Amino acid sequence: QVLGQYLNGQLERIDRYCETDALTTYLLYLRLEKMRGDLTADAFRTASGEVTAWLESQTDPYWHDFRSQWDLARWHVEDAP
Repeated sequence: QVLGQYLNGQLERIDRYCETDALTTYLLYLRLEKMRGDLTADAFRTASGEVTAWLESQTDPYWHDFRSQWDLARWHVEDAP
């Protein structure tokens, strides 16, 4: 998929994919560390709050859409271990 986008000159789509993948990986890492007990609930809230603040500071609607989807996902796991 990425190769096809590259060959078609869709570099911005590749950038978006990589940025989204990196942020999603970080969020999953935070969740995993919390579940393992290596990150306290307060530290998890702080770190995810920093991501939220960064997303809110972005002017590109793309990131606002990402945040909306992330908020839906957080709703289901916020209080889980």
